[in-house]
Amino acid sequence: MAFPALQLALALSCIMGLVMFAHHCDQDVSAGLGGASRDAMVIYFVMDMLRGVQGLPGLFVACLFSAALSTISSAFNSLATVTMEDLIKPQFPAMSEERATLLSKSLALSYGLLCLVMAYLTHLMGDSVLQVALKIFGMVGGPVLGLFCLGMFFPWANATGAGTGLAAGLAAALWVGIGSIVTRSGAGRTLPVNCSAVTPSHNSSAVGGAVLREPSALQRFYSLSYMWYSGFSCVSVVLVGLAVSFLTGGGPDSRNRLPSVRVRSPFPA
Repeated sequence: MAFPALQLALALSCIMGLVMFAHHCDQDVSAGLGGASRDAMVIYFVMDMLRGVQGLPGLFVACLFSAALSTISSAFNSLATVTMEDLIKPQFPAMSEERATLLSKSLALSYGLLCLVMAYLTHLMGDSVLQVALKIFGMVGGPVLGLFCLGMFFPWANATGAGTGLAAGLAAALWVGIGSIVTRSGAGRTLPVNCSAVTPSHNSSAVGGAVLREPSALQRFYSLSYMWYSGFSCVSVVLVGLAVSFLTGGGPDSRNRLPSVRVRSPFPA
C-alpha cells in the first residue's frame, strides 16, 4: 500500500529537481545560498519563488522540518526498542522496568549522538545528504535484500552459503562505496554545467575546455552509480551464496527425493 505513494513522492521530487534546474539554469546562486551547502537549494528555491506570498514560505519550511524530525524521532525510538528487546533483555531477563526505561532513553540519546556524528562525516564527504544516505543504504541494505532473496527463492541454499554470501556482498558493497569516495577526485569526467546540449565527437579530446581522461579499469569499477549499490550487492550475495551452498552439499531441499511409500501386500504373510 505504501509503494504507490512512495513512487508518487519520488516522481514529484524528480519533477521538482527538473524545475529547479530549468529555473536556475546558467545562473549563479552562490550569493543567495551564502555559506549553505547544496542541500539548502530546495529551501532557497521555495523562498525565491514564493517570496511574494506572505507566510507560505515559512509554512513550507515548517512542514519540511516537522516531517524530518518526526521520521528521525520515530527511527531513534525504534532502534532503542529493538536493541532492548532483541539484544539486552534476553541477556538480562530480571531487569526492572525502571532500569529498562532509563536504558532505553539512554540508547535513544546515543543513537541521536551517532546521527550527529554521521551528519558531520557526511559534510566532510562533500556529497549531498541524500546521495550519502542512498550510498550507505545501498551498501548495507543490498546484502540484506540478497539474503532474503536467497532464502525465499532458492530452497537448496544452506546456512553456510547464506552467511558466506552475506559477508561477500557486504564486502563487495563496502569496497565499491569506499573506493568511489577515495578515488572520487581522479575518477569520472568533469564537464561544464550549462544548459546547452554538448555532443562531443569521437575524435575530440576536449569539450568546453574540460579535458576528458580515459579512466582505468579500477576507476570504471569505482564509478558505478550509487543507485546500483543495492542491486550489485544483492546479486553478489545470491551468486556467492548459491556457489557455496552447492559446494557444501546444499540445503535440505537440494535433492528432489520421492517420498518413501510402504506398499502392503494383498496376500497374508
